[in-house]
Amino acid sequence: MNNKSFEVGEEIILSLTGKDSHKVKIENGQGSFTIGNNKTQNYECDVIVDESLAINWEAFDGFYTGAGYENKNSIPFGDWPRYFFYAGNDVGFIDWSFKRKIEDFSWQPQKSMKVDFTNAKIHRFCLETKDNMLEFSLGENIYSLHLKGDLEKYKINKCIKLNNVSFFPSYNNNISSYKLPEFKALKNITDVSIFVSPLSPPFDCNSLLQFPNIDKLFLTGNMANLNSLKKLKNIKYLGIWDSPNLTNMPELSVWKKLSWFVALNIDETLGKRFKKEISVLKKNRDFEFVSISKLRNPLWFETNYALPFREWEDKKERKAIRAYKKCLKDVKNSNSVQDIEKFIVDFVREMNNFNDIDTQEREDIYLAISIIIKNSPINVEREKWETWFNSTRDF
Repeated sequence: MNNKSFEVGEEIILSLTGKDSHKVKIENGQGSFTIGNNKTQNYECDVIVDESLAINWEAFDGFYTGAGYENKNSIPFGDWPRYFFYAGNDVGFIDWSFKRKIEDFSWQPQKSMKVDFTNAKIHRFCLETKDNMLEFSLGENIYSLHLKGDLEKYKINKCIKLNNVSFFPSYNNNISSYKLPEFKALKNITDVSIFVSPLSPPFDCNSLLQFPNIDKLFLTGNMANLNSLKKLKNIKYLGIWDSPNLTNMPELSVWKKLSWFVALNIDETLGKRFKKEISVLKKNRDFEFVSISKLRNPLWFETNYALPFREWEDKKERKAIRAYKKCLKDVKNSNSVQDIEKFIVDFVREMNNFNDIDTQEREDIYLAISIIIKNSPINVEREKWETWFNSTRDF
């Protein structure tokens, strides 16, 4: 098969749903390709395809790029696209991947489905669902599995071989903690990663005990029941990121095989404890790698992860965040209530310059000010800063 080459910025023609059905311009450095549908935002997609239509995946055969991996665990060097994002119901990519291994494929099915991935050759496979059930079996040629959304909607019937699994659960903020559903087919997995927000209800680590053979564990976000992890005797690699609360974390000495440890953006009290424990352990044990850095106080997490404006249009978001960070810095260095009032009023006046501030955006600005005030060295009553806000805004 001859490689198809194309110039950066050139418009290429793809026969995805019929002969020459789609034209797309490839930007400089673009290794991904996104297939959306009428429910997705057009600006996020390279092409739009009705979710029910079959796709001719072989339309991508032969396209080549000078990037990618070349080793026994990954794709042959150079296949393009390297990364697929697909929101639709066609499963033809499974058989196609058996002929042309895919480096990275993210799929959002648009209806409840039962699918057999036994023949899929996908290095990194990401599934995301919110409202639809997805029942599936995994073969031996999927290296890494990532499950996103409502994890209760996934049912895994069989898993022949899998190197690692990552969970990105979505859940309501009105629960006390979140427990991972039971995935019996994954009970022998040894490499597990959890990703939740630092400000969400905590992830219950006790639900990780369903994977008793874990030797690599990576935790990101707010965690609870950390003491249960001491039952996972085989841990060799342990990473903790962006964790404001590490209450009841076991001492590192409980893991006799631990030889790699990273803690970044974590509670400062526990970080100092970890440093002391590592210092003691190193006297009798060799570590491959250790890094404990960026120890934080609780307010740091709220300031950085509760950042408003995330849902704003891109250019508008950047300007708002820039103004927010300037105001936050000024208020932190304030010496009087009068100074704080000036900085808050200046911030709101800058927000007045945005056109058509809607109800949600007004609430985002209010939230931003509440976070700024929490970081003030001087106590300012809510009634006072709300008066500054309401008397200055014209939205």
